[in-house]
Amino acid sequence: SSLRATAAYNTKEEKFNTNAEIYNLHLKNIMPNIPLHSATLKIDAEGCGTDIFDPRTYYNCNIAIDSIHYDNYRFKAIEFTAQQNLSDSEIEFNSKSPNLQLEFRADTHIDSTRIDSRAKLNLNKADFQNLGITDAPLNLAFNMNIQAESNLLETHSINIQGNDFKLETNDRTFTPAALNLEASTSPENSFLNIA
Repeated sequence: SSLRATAAYNTKEEKFNTNAEIYNLHLKNIMPNIPLHSATLKIDAEGCGTDIFDPRTYYNCNIAIDSIHYDNYRFKAIEFTAQQNLSDSEIEFNSKSPNLQLEFRADTHIDSTRIDSRAKLNLNKADFQNLGITDAPLNLAFNMNIQAESNLLETHSINIQGNDFKLETNDRTFTPAALNLEASTSPENSFLNIA
């Protein structure tokens, strides 16, 4: 096992940066109550400010997980990136682990007056048996698009579109219909539609 890390924080300017490389870390040997058996990952992060609603806040964060064994769960090949600059943020989460294969991306404008977000999730495979959720084989896959807006006061809306649903057991495959959900609220009215 090995751990190399550096971190700095400027309290006056609220600037921070950190870098860490962790190889085959076994926290359970040191802290038995934490079921982290092993982890190999790399973290790089830098930025300024802690208020995400402030346009002066910016950050870049990258986490690459080569492998992690937490409790009874094992994952590998996971990448997470997040960045924000001038009130616009991007978040990406990708997993190529055999038991969880997905791609997620969210683009959001956020400031003190509104939030406007667009997100897309491609779940190529979630192996529920391998994840310890079910006793029998069960795999799930689907695609989803999400749009959300809010003026942070009285007007809010969300639209969720899901398609290509696929649910597989040992002997059957189910393909549920596409999902479309729209909801909004304002001082004048509220609206909900599910199709």
